[in-house]
Amino acid sequence: AGSDSGFVSGPMAKTTLSTSAFTFPIGKGSQYMPISVTPSNTSSTTFKAEYFNVKQSLGNTIGTGLSRISALEYFDVTRTSGTANAYVTLSWNAASQIGTIADLRVGHWTGTLWEDLGNSATTGTATSGTVKTTTWVSSFGQFVLGSSTGTNPLPVELTSFTAITKGFAVNLSWATATETNNYGFEIERTTTIGHPEQANAPIYDPVGKGNWTKIGFVEGNGTTNAPKSYSYTEKNISTGKYSYRLKLIDRDGKFEYSQQVEVTVSAPKIFALEQNYPNPFNPSTTINYQLPVAKHVSLKIYDAIGREVATLVNEVKDAGYYSAQFDGARFSSGIYFARLSSSGKTQMRKLLLLK
Repeated sequence: AGSDSGFVSGPMAKTTLSTSAFTFPIGKGSQYMPISVTPSNTSSTTFKAEYFNVKQSLGNTIGTGLSRISALEYFDVTRTSGTANAYVTLSWNAASQIGTIADLRVGHWTGTLWEDLGNSATTGTATSGTVKTTTWVSSFGQFVLGSSTGTNPLPVELTSFTAITKGFAVNLSWATATETNNYGFEIERTTTIGHPEQANAPIYDPVGKGNWTKIGFVEGNGTTNAPKSYSYTEKNISTGKYSYRLKLIDRDGKFEYSQQVEVTVSAPKIFALEQNYPNPFNPSTTINYQLPVAKHVSLKIYDAIGREVATLVNEVKDAGYYSAQFDGARFSSGIYFARLSSSGKTQMRKLLLLK
């Protein structure tokens, strides 16, 4: 017998001469996910079973009776010898993200689509249980947990989620294969390393406790069987290590979280003053700059004839990416210059204030 602490992580075979149900104590990683088979006759028949804690790769076409199938896991059951058919019973646990067990179905890949093999019996709760096919299975292969409604499992079949850094920004991209009743995605971030005097200081987490903070929202596509792509960019982020996740929310208020992705925003390698944005501007504009080492730095604004009109920065800064605001509300329209200086190095940018 298997359990959460002891099971076969891989394929397992058994030869039977009985019509009594038997269980394969199998799983993967930390997930114990047994499969039961009940043969239709007493002829010598060998069955082999294996569990996979990843999304199946055969396709997303579903047949009559199924509303959706799991994008989290699948089971493989084959008959390697003999002629006995069988009832197949699949299991689930909390990681399967089941909502309503009465709506569960056993899905089977026919070669062209996922067919509904019914639900003749379920046991357990939303966090642990089993579901059994309604009829004898004569054609074996891959099986999945399915649902007759939109309640099991996630409302979104997420196929990818990535994060890459580009200067001041972190670009998040994700894609879905199908969506059911999808309201949208909240983007959350936690930081483990950073500097509170740099950009985005309000979510600075100096001891890396993993305090998640919502930083944005992207609207979903409701119900669709077509693949969709999404993106979100967090700008002006400071040096540090960050983790991101998606909160997948359906229109009934239910939600689940995606896996986490991690990025490291490294210290800049060059001394640089970026072009302000917007430009032209009225009345304020953002000026980004980067420092490869900790030094005293000054950022000043000059008018068209060289007079200093504002000092935005004049202090020692750590290496990193920074952002400053220039408010031109009390100045007249015209050309201005931003001048960044540190350790004998200077860069300038032209700004245009239009009122």
